[in-house]
Amino acid sequence: MIRVTGIGVVSALGRDVADLGCKRALMAATGAFAYSEIGETPFFQGTLEEDEVRDGFALGLDAAWAALDDAEISPAEVPVSLVLATGAGDTRALEADTEAPARPYDLARQMADAMGLTGVVLTVATACSSSSYAASLARDLLAQGAGHVLLCGVESKSDSSQYTFKSLMALDPAGCFPFTERRNGTVLGAGAAALLLTDTPQGNKRTYARLSGISLTCDGYHDTAPEPEGRAVRRGVDQALAQGGHQHAEIDLFVPHATGTKLNDAIEARLLDTLFGDDARGRMVLLKGDIGHTCGASSAFSMAVAAKALHEGGARAALIGASAFGGNNAAVVMSRAEGAI
Repeated sequence: MIRVTGIGVVSALGRDVADLGCKRALMAATGAFAYSEIGETPFFQGTLEEDEVRDGFALGLDAAWAALDDAEISPAEVPVSLVLATGAGDTRALEADTEAPARPYDLARQMADAMGLTGVVLTVATACSSSSYAASLARDLLAQGAGHVLLCGVESKSDSSQYTFKSLMALDPAGCFPFTERRNGTVLGAGAAALLLTDTPQGNKRTYARLSGISLTCDGYHDTAPEPEGRAVRRGVDQALAQGGHQHAEIDLFVPHATGTKLNDAIEARLLDTLFGDDARGRMVLLKGDIGHTCGASSAFSMAVAAKALHEGGARAALIGASAFGGNNAAVVMSRAEGAI
């Protein structure tokens, strides 16, 4: 059994995972936007300062230490591995044209060194599904005896990412409104979310949830556009449920990818309606309308919210969806840890 025993987040809404449960519409009129230097392209900054959203290293460290503290685990006492998920890594050095390390795996090594982690250090960069792919790698490490694995999704503010999404006409200056008729694009955000995973007995320590199923699929349809029928996504959902031994009716909470873009939301909503019925929409948490699209960190935020909800609420199981450029899709199923503190 893989358990989630620690959670740490840094988002535009704050540093408490409880802050992520709200479903406020994200609108420019609220003052939630901080506009980037790239014309009128919005960036959801919220409570974070400009120097904070640019510093992926600091964002990652804050979330990672918070997760370890939450789990009451010290890397000085037990080996802890790190699987870092990111879309672009810490891009400050790259965009400033300096000699400092700028590749995604440099960020993972810098974090591990700063924290004194003695386990395996890995990096996953599959764009917006990175954190779900990282969860799969973390599961493999635990199966090989790693003991404790820190899954950390990190995304900082990046001009290059802004340009990329703007060139695809995937940004909406008015805001991000997932699964609504007014949706017309997403808004990027920055932050970090970390979960400490373990398969060791916890005794009297708290367990938030179980990681019960993960499926990774690639539809190979287009460089950036989703496959219109969502066949690979559906296959992934069915596989993840089967791994965990769950029936569709047992899923009480949904945290979909829900970017607010025309194509993604239509495909995902149709799939959820088909598999789970119309009432699934009333049991969703649509995070990107609150904290922006944090790209490589986005499904780590989703897993953090799901784990917290499973621990404190009455849900039996949660489904987390993620999709990315290149057709990289992932489905993660988390379930309530029966008898857990």
